[in-house]
Parts: sequence; C-alpha cells; structure tokens
Amino acid sequence: MKQILIILAVLLVSCAGGTGPGGVEPTDKITDGEIDHRIKMVSDRIMFGHTPAMSADFILADISLKPEFKRRFTAFSGDISGRYFDVFSAYPAENNPINMTELMDEALTYQHPDGRFGNPELVFDPEKLGSPHMALLWGNGRLLVGLMKYYEMDRQPKVLAAAKKLGDFINGIASSCANQEVANRLKDNSYMGYICFTQLMEGLVLLSDETRDEKYMQTAGQVYKFLPAPGKQHSHGYLNTLLGTLMLYDRTGNKEQLKFVTDRYDELVNSPENLIFGGVPEYFGEAGGSEDFRDEGCSEADFIMLSLNLWKTTGDMTYLGKSEHCLINHLFANQYQTGDFGHRMIVPGMGLGLDEEIARSWWCCNFHALRALHETREIIFTRKENTIQFNLFLEGEYVDNELQVIAGQEKNHSNQFKIRVIKPGISSRLAIRKPSWARQVGLTLAGEKLQTKQAGDYLVIDKILKNGDQIDVSVEYHVKWVDSEKKEIAFPIAGKMQAALFYGPYLMSVDGNFQPFFDSEPSLSNYLVLQDELKFGPETAPSGSNLKNTYVVMQHIHTDMFGKYPVVMRPISETTWQPACKTRVWFTISQ
Repeated sequence: MKQILIILAVLLVSCAGGTGPGGVEPTDKITDGEIDHRIKMVSDRIMFGHTPAMSADFILADISLKPEFKRRFTAFSGDISGRYFDVFSAYPAENNPINMTELMDEALTYQHPDGRFGNPELVFDPEKLGSPHMALLWGNGRLLVGLMKYYEMDRQPKVLAAAKKLGDFINGIASSCANQEVANRLKDNSYMGYICFTQLMEGLVLLSDETRDEKYMQTAGQVYKFLPAPGKQHSHGYLNTLLGTLMLYDRTGNKEQLKFVTDRYDELVNSPENLIFGGVPEYFGEAGGSEDFRDEGCSEADFIMLSLNLWKTTGDMTYLGKSEHCLINHLFANQYQTGDFGHRMIVPGMGLGLDEEIARSWWCCNFHALRALHETREIIFTRKENTIQFNLFLEGEYVDNELQVIAGQEKNHSNQFKIRVIKPGISSRLAIRKPSWARQVGLTLAGEKLQTKQAGDYLVIDKILKNGDQIDVSVEYHVKWVDSEKKEIAFPIAGKMQAALFYGPYLMSVDGNFQPFFDSEPSLSNYLVLQDELKFGPETAPSGSNLKNTYVVMQHIHTDMFGKYPVVMRPISETTWQPACKTRVWFTISQ
C-alpha cells in the first residue's frame, strides 16, 4: 500500500498545469460554471486573441477580397464574417472591441449587384459548377444567417434589404444546383462538396420568417431532397442541412420533412459514424481508415444543436440525452487550453491522438462551437406552462416576467446542485430531469426529503415554489462499462476484453499529461484490474477542477512489470485545461 501511495504521489507531481472553473454557490447571478467558463474562454479568444487577431479587416477579408488582407479560406466568401455576425448578434458581448454597426456598414459595401458576396466572375451554369462555386455558396450561406441574426438584433432596413438581395441570388442559382447530376458529381468533393449548396436552407428559412415571402421557403423545400447519403461527405454541412430541414418543418408542419430528418439522424446514430465520444468524425465514410481521421468542432456543435432542436420539436428525451452526451464528452473535449475549438485525431481502439499540427480552427469552429454553447445554456431550464424544468445538470438560470430560478453546482461535486427560487411566480412548480445515467436523484428542502411525482423523465416536486426556496439536488451516478459496439457489459467476464467506462454522464479517460506513466513504453499489453467498487481520489484532481468527485483510482498491470500500479481516470472533458496530448478512452479490462 505504501508503494502505491508513493507512485501515486509521483504521478500527481508530474501532472500538467491548467485548471478549469471552480464550483460556485448560487447567488442572484450565476457565474463561473462549466459552460459559462467555456463560453468566456472562446469569446475572449475571438475578441482579444493575437494569433491571429480578429480585426475588422481580418473578419471581412472573405468578402472584401483585398489582397493585403488575404488569409485562409477567403474563397469561402462570408464564412468568418457571417459566423461573426451570427453569434455576436444573437449573443452580444458587452466588452467586444469590434463595433458591430460599423462592421456591418462596411460589410454591405462588398455586396455585388446580383446579390452575391465574393467572386463576381463565377458563372453558375450546371456544367460549370465546381469547387469554387461551392466555396462561394458555403460562405454566402453563413453570411445570410449572419445578416438575419444581425437584423433581428438591430432592425436596420438596409440589412434586411441586403439579405433579400442575397436570398434572391440564391433563388436564382438554385435551379442550376438542385439537380441529381450535380449532386452526384459534387457529393464527395470534400469540404467544397454539394453540402455547400444544401446548407443554404438555414438562411433561407430565417429570411422567409422576416419577409413572409414564400419563394424562399419553396426553394428550401426543394433543396433538402437532394442531400446525398452520408457517403464520404463533410459532416458539418450534412448536419447543418438536417438542421435547416428541421427548421423548415417547424414552419410548414410537413411530416415528410420531419421524417427525412429523423430517418437520417437515426441512420447516423446507429452507424459507426456516431463515435464513443457522442459526436461524429469530420468526414463520413473514413471509419478510421484514413491517416487524417479526426473530428471537427463545427460538426460536434451541429450534432448538439440538431439533437436539441429535435428534442424541442418532438419532445423525445432521447435527443436531449444524445445532445448532452456529445456536449460533455465531445465538444468540451474538443476545446483547447487556449479557448479554441478545432480538430482532434481519432485513434480507433484507443481514443484521441495528437496531430503533427495542433488544429485549432479559428476560422470556423470557434464561432460555431460558441453558438452551440449559448444554445445549450438557453435550455438548461425551460418552462412548460407553470412548471420549470431543469433539463441539464449544468449551472444556469431561468428568467421571465414572472419567474426567476437559478442553479449552481456544489463546489467540487459534479453531482450536487442547489436550485434557488428568486422570484416564484404564481402556482409554479419545479421538475428535475432523471436521466438514464443516474441511479437515483434525491431532492431535499431545508434538510427534508421532498415528495415527487414521476412525469415521463422528470421528477415533479409536489410543492408550490416560494421565494427563497432552495432545493438541494443529489445525483447518484450509474457506473457503466461498454464494449467496442458501445453496448453495456454484463459482469462477471471471463478473461480480458476491450471496454470504455462511463461514470454517470462522463466518458472516463487517461491522458499523457495528467498520467504519463500509463502509456509509457512498454504498454501495449497494459490492462486494468477491476475492483468490486470504484475507488475515488478527489485529492488527485487539480485545484481548479469542479469535477473532483469523478476522479477514480484504478489498478493496472503494466506490460513486462510485476505488481499492480495505480492510474487515475477522469472525465475526458478535463483535458481542456492542459496542453494537447494523447488521451485514452478504450482499455483492456480483466476481473
């Protein structure tokens, strides 16, 4: 035992620096929670980062096309500029050094007479369509969304006029693009493939919402039908097309459109493309066969937003669970210590590897992931009639004209929350989600156990909320080992097998920064020796972690060494707070 403690101490000394948010007590304003901390990291990176610095000239380079401001992906005209307007219009940052009004005023000067932004010389004849055309359409689609989000914020008529002009350009070229020959020819054309056209739907639906002009909806209603099967397509554009189709259904009520989305979604989540982390790879169809097999922050963000919106549309809690799984175990893990999102190499049978180039994708993933984080934060609490629903076990708040309820995590305990009623409303009640990864959810008020009624996946507190009520929420996590097909393992097992561990909602991992010994040579035959019960090591966690209760001390047999050695497993999301490194989620286990 003394030998194990000494080794464990050595491992802790070698842990890399970098800490996450600390737990906080609820106040009248929630701050420094996990999701807020990540929002601040990426927002600050965009607004105040220096390599590269997001100046007005830099942001607008993809539509100004000025040679002196040439940067990566300017051929995707409107991609960065559109995403910037999208997220910072919908979720303004008070300390933003960029003047949004001035930025939009300049952006509008780069619109061409036919309505497009970017290269005015591209001719959209069906037989001429290729990569440059698709790149322009992708950027213009992102910019149309940005224009509409800005208009929702500022209501400047000239912005809506520019959006209509762009929408008319898209309508004008749609007949050239919306045919099967073009779809077949361009479907596998990497990130400049046919999905650059189909993702235009999101902006068209938003434009129709404002103008009430049916022609934009009619175009969108034709576009989605040409979306090719996943094949080898770029997953970001594919998922964004499904999101646009779902937006279309929410306006039309056309069941065919909803079925299209749910069928494609089900096909995806039941395929090898749905990874153990909860999200998808950057490109479909690789299944680990490529040396460049990796994920993408944009794709994980799209999967989260699509799942959230399917839940809101259908009420099916399965979608909420999949969104939560991808958020906690994939998008969070995709974020770098610098705040950026981007790419992580996927190593089948191991976990996440390390690319020769650290792929922080400031040109797209930072903006799209930020949008997904904001949209997730909005549904931590929702209201259904007089019931406030606590949907995700994250720190957040619900505020309207009648009600204000806030939730804060107990310091260092991911499974303990305090929900405080600031303004109760009339006859309002509270419902707490009981997720599949929880064995039990305990609710108390002033030390007394609360009576609840089960309503679907929620525990509804049988009590009218009063000002100052504080409900303590305690969740007992389910422990689940899954096999290579992501199916839960029934114990006992004979011999050894490959498995991944979930503790509650968390995919557990061992990474080379925090625990450098485990994968040190020789390690090819390492295996974990399972114990009857998990042994926790909160003292092993870095001081800034708010997930200390999830740190698990396991014992392992190291290749060509005698004796058992300790290794600390922790949620994969904790790797954000340190330099990028190899991260293992698949282990050989034995009883």
